[in-house]
Amino acid sequence: MATPLFHDGLTVHTQSHDYPIVITEKTAINHNSMAKLITPYIRGRQVLIVTNDTVAPLYLNALEKELTEQFTVRVCVLPDGEQYKHQSSINQIYDVLMAEHFNRDVTLIALGGGVIGDMTGFAAASFMRGVNLSNSNHATVTSGFERWW
Repeated sequence: MATPLFHDGLTVHTQSHDYPIVITEKTAINHNSMAKLITPYIRGRQVLIVTNDTVAPLYLNALEKELTEQFTVRVCVLPDGEQYKHQSSINQIYDVLMAEHFNRDVTLIALGGGVIGDMTGFAAASFMRGVNLSNSNHATVTSGFERWW
């Protein structure tokens, strides 16, 4: 019996809302789009994808193209690495949000690893007292699976 490409994830329940954690094999992204996983959790019509210059060439074009069919999508590409985890990088995210006149209905998508997830999460929590966040963490774990949430 073939192993399914998408594995059951889990749902985290909090007082204010629930959110899913989806675990999938890397090959699943070749057969099904990341956008299909993310789209149900996008509120409003505005999306900002925050990524880095290492992950962007691998996944950004396909994700941006699919999301643009339904949403107003903008991109903020930051340098890769822990040394870029500082306020000026956060300010670059804010600059795009403000230049595009994005409002509280925007969804920020963190497309990358821990540094991108941390900075995008901070920007999402602090922009206009908090906006929606989708963290598409690209981290390989020892079992050979990839995590996307």
